[in-house]
Amino acid sequence: MKDKTLVDRQLNNLWEENKIRLFKLTSGSDEFAVVLTDDYVNHMKGRTSDAKVLLTIEKFINIVLPSHTDVSISKKDALVKFKLSEEEITHLVNTGVLTARDVGSWWLSIPGAGVFMKNFSNGRKALVQMIRKRKYREILERDLLSRNFDSHSKLGIAYHTYDIIGAEIVKSVETTSGRLLRLDIQSDSKARSNR
Repeated sequence: MKDKTLVDRQLNNLWEENKIRLFKLTSGSDEFAVVLTDDYVNHMKGRTSDAKVLLTIEKFINIVLPSHTDVSISKKDALVKFKLSEEEITHLVNTGVLTARDVGSWWLSIPGAGVFMKNFSNGRKALVQMIRKRKYREILERDLLSRNFDSHSKLGIAYHTYDIIGAEIVKSVETTSGRLLRLDIQSDSKARSNR
């Protein structure tokens, strides 16, 4: 996208209207996943068949989600503002709706997202390593997309290519031969230090 400010503005509007949810990713300090709220709600409902846990998830959906757009929740808010019991919080943690942030707070999370995050992290690392090994740390996008990537990630090479462009790990340069992806030296050194 050429106009990142417009995209940010539109995402902020959707977030404020509670049409999308943001989730903190473990891959980087400033990286977030964006999920449609309706998809998130349907996903949570399908995670358990236990009636008691399902009631807790319904309570979370009906009470917490409409008024809480933050990516984390404190124990005080959970217990006092949203009137969740310790048992209900345990249900939410056990189903993966909440994950530990630090003492007294949790990240809101997507149940079962661990498999996605493993593929996401492995694919990104493999793709960056592939470009790093090139003579000038650059490759034409069409050459990159033609490579076999199945052993690294189930998400596919196109997904990871757009990810590293969007995360500005590579710089995109239009050439007469097509789009050239050049590894950004600053992003590369930052990625290496985050390992």
